[in-house]
Amino acid sequence: MSASTDKRIWDPPADDDIMENMGRKIMSAVFQPYWKKSVEICARKDKPPDRLKVAEVGCGTGTMALTFGLLGASVTLIDFNEDVLEQTRKIYGSYGCPARFINADCLENAPDDLCGTFDIVISVGLAEHFTGEARKQCFKYHAALLKKGGFVFIEVPNRSSPFYRFVRFFRTLTGTWTIDVEVPFSRYELKDIARDAGLKNAIVVGSGDLWTDAIWHWCRFLSAILDILPPYFRKFARKYKERKKEEPLPVPVISEKVKKRYNDIFNAVVPDAAMNNKATIADRYVSGIALFAFK
Repeated sequence: MSASTDKRIWDPPADDDIMENMGRKIMSAVFQPYWKKSVEICARKDKPPDRLKVAEVGCGTGTMALTFGLLGASVTLIDFNEDVLEQTRKIYGSYGCPARFINADCLENAPDDLCGTFDIVISVGLAEHFTGEARKQCFKYHAALLKKGGFVFIEVPNRSSPFYRFVRFFRTLTGTWTIDVEVPFSRYELKDIARDAGLKNAIVVGSGDLWTDAIWHWCRFLSAILDILPPYFRKFARKYKERKKEEPLPVPVISEKVKKRYNDIFNAVVPDAAMNNKATIADRYVSGIALFAFK
């Protein structure tokens, strides 16, 4: 089943909060190992960004698809919440990035006019909110959108991550875990469901190195502690955090940085080299993992 049929659960945060953080989200995305892997795949297929058709399912802010849109890719954003799509229209408008916005549910059949049309189908933080048959249907939806030779890029939490499990346990223990349904994946489950969805040559990539992941989860742990403190302390801590915020980068600066990052990766790829499918220790135990699989 779906995590919930109540669309209010997935309502977006305030516009000001999103726009203030959007530049940082974009720059964080393009330095993720799985963004690097997606660019490497495009390079081996000799697919420059302006020839890509990219869809993001359960798009939220559409950050990952936006990184490709800033490079000239054709972008389609799919979400079942119209409020989310409306906010994402504003985000893309502020970045001067055209996109197509589709109100659809990934637990239903993909729209006929979208099936078999995309080079890359992305979702970030979506599939873990489903269980049972709905979990499988989510993957089938991604696969249906792909053209022959295209690939999915599905990012989810890692069941084997000790950092993720600890922070979640602490929040559950203290009553501050607020997500109704979030079931992390193992590497093997990702590959099994991908195969059942008709995808092949699956590989799984971790979100980064263990040291950085540990630091990030230490911050999440401190945030969890903050949430159980009296309101005065929470208010004081948040005011301090506000003072520490950096000025957002201008849109042209972000666009140039994304292009440079893409070109650095794209130009470094040896076209005939096989993709590395060997998991490192970090790939196995970091908190986030991403599936890449092909049609």
